[in-house]
Order: sequence, then C-alpha cells, then structure tokens
Amino acid sequence: MLRDAAATGDVREFEKVFTQVIAAKKGFWERLWMRIQLHVAICSNYDKIIGVADSIINDPNASASDKEWAQGKRDEAVAGKEKQGCSTTVS
Repeated sequence: MLRDAAATGDVREFEKVFTQVIAAKKGFWERLWMRIQLHVAICSNYDKIIGVADSIINDPNASASDKEWAQGKRDEAVAGKEKQGCSTTVS
C-alpha cells in the first residue's frame, strides 16, 4: 500500500496513505493492549479467589463444609487460570 503510493511520486497521496496505515496500526496496538489488560485482570481475579479459598482452607475455625466449599472454589479458579493461559504457579 505504501509502496504503491510512493511509486506514484505524489507526496500528498503518500502522506494520506501513510496516515491511514499509522492509524490502522495504532488501532491494532490499542486493541492488543486492551486484551492484555483484560487478561491480566482475569488472572488477578483468579489469584484473589485462590487466596481467599486458601485462607478458609487453612482457618482452624472454619467448618469442614466451609473448607470443602472453599476447596471446590479454589479448584475452579486453578482450572480457570489454566484455561485462560495464566501462570499456574500458586503461591
């Protein structure tokens, strides 16, 4: 596209095409950045769920049914992280 505009020798046409190409790339990078931010937020939420579940599981005052429920939620969060491609390392 740019090569064709440059081949015409028309500077105005080249500038117009160049501006369109830059705008298209900017849109791509903005969309990519938004997807990265969304991915990080999703992974962070899974980490929070795992942290809360671990707190319940390790609480000596929590009932057996609460610990079982928390273990189920923790397992769901770990599976969600794997499905999303998040790091599966849990601290």
